Amino acid sequence: MGEGPPGQPAGEVRAGHGCVRDPLGSKRRAWELAGHPPVAGTDLARERVPAASHSLYGTEVAPAELRTRMLARHRIIAVGSPPGDAVENDPMARVKRDTLANHFQACGERRAGGAMITVYARPDQC
Repeated sequence: MGEGPPGQPAGEVRAGHGCVRDPLGSKRRAWELAGHPPVAGTDLARERVPAASHSLYGTEVAPAELRTRMLARHRIIAVGSPPGDAVENDPMARVKRDTLANHFQACGERRAGGAMITVYARPDQC
């Protein structure tokens, strides 16, 4: 992954980027409980935050809405499980995988704290 602006690590989710969690593995919203919430407005699957939904993880949008939100971004940071973990096959996971595979290209990846972070951008935009 390339360098980010001064003071920001490469691959960091910033305003204007999108973030999806686990396009290839088990759910990781629990990371937010450890103090790692995404930049406001970048979690593309989120419909309501935990406090507003009176739940531990919040609620998510429908798969079709997630696809629309992903296609509206030029750069997406995917936070997922490392290779070898079980691959989820629910509708949300399929939308994430298919949209990234068909409309974005992987620009780079790195491991961080047990997660695999992959930066995706539109083709030829890495």
